[in-house]
Amino acid sequence: MKIILFLILAINFFKLNAIDLGDIGDSIKKDLGGIVDELKNELEETDAKNKEGINNNNSNLERMDCIFKGKHLEKNVRVLGKARCDELQAEWKKEELEKEKLAKQKIKESQQQALEKEKREEKKRETAAKNANAKNAKIEQIKNSRKDKTGKWGFNFQMNHPEAEKVCNQGNIAPLNFNCNINGKQIVLKFSNLLDDNRPFDEAYIDRISLSMGLYTKDSFNKTYEKLSSKYKLLYKPSGEDQENYKKGFMPLNYYFKNRFNEDAPKYIGLEVRPVNKKNSFMYVHYLDKNYFVNNIQKNKEKKNEVLDDL
Repeated sequence: MKIILFLILAINFFKLNAIDLGDIGDSIKKDLGGIVDELKNELEETDAKNKEGINNNNSNLERMDCIFKGKHLEKNVRVLGKARCDELQAEWKKEELEKEKLAKQKIKESQQQALEKEKREEKKRETAAKNANAKNAKIEQIKNSRKDKTGKWGFNFQMNHPEAEKVCNQGNIAPLNFNCNINGKQIVLKFSNLLDDNRPFDEAYIDRISLSMGLYTKDSFNKTYEKLSSKYKLLYKPSGEDQENYKKGFMPLNYYFKNRFNEDAPKYIGLEVRPVNKKNSFMYVHYLDKNYFVNNIQKNKEKKNEVLDDL
């Protein structure tokens, strides 16, 4: 940098004074040599200072052995001048306080999370208890609505699902419909609707007690129909539309009878011919709960007649 400045000043000076460069060549060489020597000396001094700094840094790295809370602790430290244990102890104390602060914060967060979890669990318990109470109240309401005490083959319409399972403990095929073998008879039970999918299904009561009569034949049908019609009054028989749908394999044929004399026996009885394909059908004799018959069979028949009356 000094060389460049010197040259600029020299050139300007020569121009102003019209000095011949040849006359001063020796002078320039002499001055340039002095500047180079000066720069070399400056570089050597800087290098020496850097080496001295490195040596000083290494000399300031010490292994300190200090007592903190009754224990000897060691640490490599870089100090300016003499290292002091009280400085290290203050540093360790600060680190310890930071750790304690962090630990307390973690404990506080854990306690808060535990509290929030307990609140959620408590809310779940309250909701479950509320739902259980509501379900129990509904079950009690359903139980009180079961007025029909009649039944057949050891079952009755005031018997719920768990009670029926005690009588029929084998052959279950579905929660609300299962088969029982009672003294050689194939009995099929149909239950009322569930409130949920959780056992023991106390709310599900027997709506229909059915006796499987096996495969349909004209002779077996005639004998069964004659037997039922001789004991009970015929209420409904299949319409022409029902018979056409049966022949197509779409719908069963249903005959319904009413028991008018024996109050200890089911009041409503059905004879069903159920197609399994266009060639074969099964026959069943149904014994029906009073409310089930009125709400599901009788009302459907009445609604259909009302539609026809409005035409």
